[in-house]
This record gives sequence, structure tokens and C-alpha cells, in this order.
Amino acid sequence: MNVSATPRLAALLGAWLMMACGGPIASQEPPAGTGPSGSSSHVRELAADLQICTVPNPRHPDSAFVVTKSKADRHGDYYMTWRCREPCPDWRECHVPDRSVRGAPRRALAFVVDGMGGHVAYTTDHGGDKTLLLHDGIGGTGYLSSLARAIEERSDAGTVMVRWEPGFKGTWGWFTRTSAEASRIPDVTRRVASVIAWAHEHLAGSGAFGTAGCSMGTQATFGAVYWHDVDEVVDYQLFSGGPGLWDINAGCGLRTYTSGHCDLDAGVACGADADCARLGEGSRCDLPRPIPPFRLYQAVVNHVHATQACVIPRRGAVPEPYAPFDESGFAFSGGDWDIDHPVDFAMDVRGRDGDENWALGDTMRVFNDIESAAGYEKRWRATADSNHCGALFDGVALEMILSRMGLR
Repeated sequence: MNVSATPRLAALLGAWLMMACGGPIASQEPPAGTGPSGSSSHVRELAADLQICTVPNPRHPDSAFVVTKSKADRHGDYYMTWRCREPCPDWRECHVPDRSVRGAPRRALAFVVDGMGGHVAYTTDHGGDKTLLLHDGIGGTGYLSSLARAIEERSDAGTVMVRWEPGFKGTWGWFTRTSAEASRIPDVTRRVASVIAWAHEHLAGSGAFGTAGCSMGTQATFGAVYWHDVDEVVDYQLFSGGPGLWDINAGCGLRTYTSGHCDLDAGVACGADADCARLGEGSRCDLPRPIPPFRLYQAVVNHVHATQACVIPRRGAVPEPYAPFDESGFAFSGGDWDIDHPVDFAMDVRGRDGDENWALGDTMRVFNDIESAAGYEKRWRATADSNHCGALFDGVALEMILSRMGLR
């Protein structure tokens, strides 16, 4: 991936020299960030796809939208579209106070991108020049507010929280299809890429710009880099509980794997739990496979693709992969694995609802497929006896973010 901004090149060269001289990666200074002026025309075009709306009633942010919903078909599937009730001519004049989260002073904006409605809430008086964008799980219909508060309490970084309108089934937010036509995960992920690009252009400081996500929020933030080339403005990413859509056909039981990786160290290949025993007591081998909360997985995949193809085959049946699903997973869709910034995977395993219940095998394949550019390290940290996305709430992810982004 090309890096056009001079500060990014300087950071890359400095990190390479440090490695060549034997210095530890952990001691490198974080990237300086490109700042809005360093963005390419591609990033500016992504940002331009997002339209800010006026909010007639600040106490009801969804008053910004006119929403259209189709009739449900015989499978209960439908599509929805959003448009601004009144487009905002200048976003600086259309913010409203954010009342949804306690903590640092925040303003909120309503937006529409690709026919999908959403909101951003951002800090206005943080004093620092570094920014972290936060995206919650499932369809991203809530703010990742607890992590935002923790970052603000421990540093002078600004935060930008993203949440989407409820959408399909009231939970699938940014995955929601806005027409009767079938879509793909890369297509709906472009919405997230536009939000990231717009936030960088208008809300970020001049320092490092990072993202953090939970579960499907990691699908959103990594997918924006992988499929839509926002790597040039992203200086750091933290993933918790994902990203998990590496092979959608495997998640539907339509393709099988016989090897995987160890939960405590995704860099160790395995064929059985015994291959992971040296890593620690109870370490397990996981691989791409159907996940236990299958109906949730099935609902979003079938909805995006306007199909009923995601269904676990009957016992004895020969699985037949559905070709369009391969266009939506990371494994076969042809994105960019060359990542030019540090990446942390903060995973939680073997709790009551550990990540092994949420496509951990897929997540480990994503980790191994990432090719970190020189000087930018990818790291895997798994906490045992912890629940899905628990790292975001028990301080583990917070410490990783503070360290890697050089926050004080």
C-alpha cells in the first residue's frame, strides 16, 4: 500500500533504522499521523460520500432522518433507506449536544452515507492532538462509551464514537441492505470507510489517528482498511472479539477445515488441542467453522446477500460453498493484507461466552494473513476465563491503546 504523507514515511524509516540497530519495536515512537492536509484524493472522495443532516429536535437525534422500509418478503427479509430530512450546508453549524454518554463534553452529528443513517459523538475539549475512533459490535447501533470514558480519563486524546441507526431487525445497523438487490460485505463496509475518512478529515487532530472495535465492530474497522484503502490515515488499530468473517462459507458449514491455530497464540498452527498444550493449561485449537449463535450469523449474511444460502447442511449431505459468500469474506475477496500500522488483537477465551463462540478460528486466520510492514508489529494477546470483548471493559485493551499510541 502506498503511503503518501511525509510524516508516515519518516516514521516508517525511523522504525526500520531502530530495528536495524537492534532496538525493540515496543520502544518505537507512534506514527505522527498524516493530519487532514496529508490525505489523498481517494480518502477525500470517501469522506465526500457522507452527508451531514440537520437535527430538528436535539433530544431525538433520529429526527434528522426520513426512513423508508420495504414490505417483508416470505422469509421476513426487507430493506430500508435513510435520507436527511434537511441536509446540513455546513457541519460546524449542525452539531447538537450529545446527551447519551457521561464524561467529557461531546457534540453529536447525524449523517447519511450510501442510504444508511448514523451518528458520531466526539469530544470537543480534550487538549491533545491524537484521536481514537470507536465502533461497537453487532450492527454498531450503540456507542462504545465505556472505553471512550476510560481513554479520556487516562489521556488527553480525543474520541469519536460511531453508532448506526437500528436498521434490519433492529440490530444490524450498518449491514442493512438499502435496496432489493443483493449486496456484499465489502460494499456495506464502504459506509464505515467513509465515516473513518470523514472523521479523519474533520474531527481528528494532527497526531496519530487510531480505531478500536468490538466483535463486528472489528469487521467494520478492519474491513475499511482491507477493502477500501483507508490505511493511509489510520495509524493504529485494536481489535477485540474479531474480525471474524474470514470465510463465510465455513461459518455457514459449507466449507470445512481440518487445521487451525492455538487460542493463546494465534501464530502457532495446530490440528488438535494437544498441539497447543505447551502454551499453557487449557490452551485449545480452533479453526474456521459454524459459530454457536448461528442464527445471528445466518441472519446478517443472508440479509446482505438477499439469499437463504447460509444454512448448515443436513447430516450426511455434501457441503456446497455458495460462490457469492466468497466475495464477502477476507479469505477470497482480494483485499490488501499489507498493513502499514501497528495492530493489536485483544482476545478473550474460555469464559462463559468466550471468543471461541464467535468465530475465533476465522479471527486467527486474519491475524496470520496480515503482513505487517517493516516497523509495524501485529500482536496477539488472549486472556483466559474471559468473555467476548471483555478486553474492552477490564482494562486490557485500554493499556494496549495507551501504550501503542503513546498516550499520557
